[in-house]
Amino acid sequence: MATTPAAGKELRVFDLGDFLLARHAAAEERVARAIEQANWRATAVRTLSWLCFAGGYVAAVLVVTQRASQGKATPGDVILAITLALPLVLLAANAGPYVSVLSQLSAAAGRLMWVADAASSATSTGGSRQMPERWNEGIRLSNVGFRYPGGSEQVLADVTLHLPPGTVLAVVGENGAGKSTLIKLLCGLYRPTEGAITFDGVDSAEYQGGEQWRSRICVGFQDFVNFEFLASESVGVGDLARRFEQLAVGAAAARGGADGVITTLPAGFSTQLGRSWTDGVELSAGHWQKVALSRGLMREEPLLVVLDEPTAALDPTAEHRLFQRVAETAYAARTTGTVTVLVSHRFSTVQFADQIVLFDAGRVSEVGTHQTLMARRGVYAELYEIQSRHYR
Repeated sequence: MATTPAAGKELRVFDLGDFLLARHAAAEERVARAIEQANWRATAVRTLSWLCFAGGYVAAVLVVTQRASQGKATPGDVILAITLALPLVLLAANAGPYVSVLSQLSAAAGRLMWVADAASSATSTGGSRQMPERWNEGIRLSNVGFRYPGGSEQVLADVTLHLPPGTVLAVVGENGAGKSTLIKLLCGLYRPTEGAITFDGVDSAEYQGGEQWRSRICVGFQDFVNFEFLASESVGVGDLARRFEQLAVGAAAARGGADGVITTLPAGFSTQLGRSWTDGVELSAGHWQKVALSRGLMREEPLLVVLDEPTAALDPTAEHRLFQRVAETAYAARTTGTVTVLVSHRFSTVQFADQIVLFDAGRVSEVGTHQTLMARRGVYAELYEIQSRHYR
């Protein structure tokens, strides 16, 4: 049986990292820059080592050759010197890739250190207020704007929304319209650079630490991580305190649609996932997404559920079935006041929402129910009809 990664602190870091790696869009650019710099350093080291070796090798051969011409060494000595140097030549030729790997490992270590620092910073910041057990007023965004640090372009501008308890909100719009930035603001991964986000009338910054807020939300991001754990653990780390509770894990798998996937695995929930393991089972992109969605729905009675493109890797039929489950889960959560935010690029899947918000260039373009927006005959109706014709 394969040995699984150690539980405890490491799982906690990776679970938090699943949120924090999406914290800034500029993070990926910094990582790519670090790897590029590591490769340049590796190239410089290889070049310098080759130059030193070549200089020493040529000097050694010249010394032996000169001694042979003076009768102080035999031709056999020259041949011997060249022969003994051949293994060193091969070693130097093969050392380059290892130097490159070590440089990339150094860059990866820097990335993990960044995650740890970000986690520490997020946990230590915030006010003294405790999160409410359930919403009274809900979530309100007032003239919210956002710019990335050091950036001049406004990603979001003048966003004003009210999400009462039990609301199911659908967020739609073209790529780059600001949808993912909005949900990261709601999750506390970003702070607004303009305006305010309030929870039950209190600014979100006054609540105690980011960790407390994260413990009350369920999140399924589009750029999810394939956790190569046991199947039960890959779902269970969505709520670290309950990751070994089989009933809770099974319920989450049913909510996210991973139950059908897990029943086909050789050992069910005890199956090792991932090709990194000798006995690991690799899943398809759609199956990994169902596992990730189930992980995002592990917590029971959250204050906020956020699903960012939860069906991007699924075919239309599987998507329809899954959205039926998501809708059932969202409506069941009304009794506890949970606010559900669903981001989707397929307009046909968001008709059940209480409110639909269309974003355009970082601004709220249209707000209303599906019926209201269709009757308005605006951009939403136009895009909906274009997509409908495409899927017929």
